[in-house]
Amino acid sequence: MIWPSKSYGDTDFITGMRAFAAMAVILIHSGGAGLREFGESGNTLVTLGRSGIYVFFVISGFSVAQSFMASRGFVDYLNKRLWRIAPLYYFWLFLAILLSVTSVYWQERFNVVVDFYNIIMHMSFLSVFDYRITNTILGVEWSIAIEVFWYLFVPLLLVLCKTKPSMAVMIILSAAIYLIADKNSNKLPMLAGDAELAVYWSPLPFLFSFCLGIAAYRLRPELPKTKLIGDIVFLIASLSILTYVMRPGLITYFTQGDFIYMSFLTFFVIVFGTSKSTFYALTFENRLSVGLGAISFGLYLAHMPVLILLERFASDYFVNNKLVFFLLVSCSTILVSLITYHTIELPFSRVGKKIFENRLFSKNKRSRA
Repeated sequence: MIWPSKSYGDTDFITGMRAFAAMAVILIHSGGAGLREFGESGNTLVTLGRSGIYVFFVISGFSVAQSFMASRGFVDYLNKRLWRIAPLYYFWLFLAILLSVTSVYWQERFNVVVDFYNIIMHMSFLSVFDYRITNTILGVEWSIAIEVFWYLFVPLLLVLCKTKPSMAVMIILSAAIYLIADKNSNKLPMLAGDAELAVYWSPLPFLFSFCLGIAAYRLRPELPKTKLIGDIVFLIASLSILTYVMRPGLITYFTQGDFIYMSFLTFFVIVFGTSKSTFYALTFENRLSVGLGAISFGLYLAHMPVLILLERFASDYFVNNKLVFFLLVSCSTILVSLITYHTIELPFSRVGKKIFENRLFSKNKRSRA
């Protein structure tokens, strides 16, 4: 089957949520599809697209907790996660370099080049420790190194978020860490704009996201899942987003920005979500949403190189018409991501699984000998 179809039971909607998060990121990077021309509300809606990455991080917290608990130890868990992301990530790093579609903007901003140091830091996922180069190849890859960083601490976070009181403490503490770091970034010995990015592109703020995702994993089985609850939660979440778009100040006054707001909203939707809900099923579990969600990692990595290529070779009509350009970037990225999903993501995930199983089999065989 060319169009992906994944099923995780009553959490199928989470795959669909990934689709909306990925498309939101593509929307903001491709110019907003003409929505900015509709005034402040349209502008706010497009800008909210950056929150797609916040949604991804909370979902990651949930899914990696689930993955760890289903694994045969830390090595099995980490093996599966790295084989899941590294091959496609490396593919796009080298293809972007080969096609000269790297992020020139950030290279010029920090006066760096894509040299051996830069590439090695990216491949080792250590670019998270050098903000100057962490976003200079694909233009969106800063989040990948952060995600891998927090993969290492999932077992600890699962312990720290084991009970409801400890969950509350960790969520409050991680939110406080984010707010303190954000408000005090100007104290770093660098230019103010650079300091903000150095904090934002560090793992520190996203401890909050992973704590929320892990808390959602812990809480979800304990709460009732009915059609009525799911429908009510979906409507509340939708009304909340509509309120944010129309009057963002009403929301950000309490949440100090869209990061905490969208992270909590994602947590809320995951904890109370269910396939029994008509709204969840129609929005997140249709074939298009599930398919796009399955290839969402590819969409995220591919869209900037694709966008740069289209800007370079497409006619002025396609580039200057924001709606047409968004559709062109989206369709092209979906097509490319479908190809890489079947040729890279799935095959290498199977390779990683087989390598661990062979290693485990050999180990058990030696122990019986």
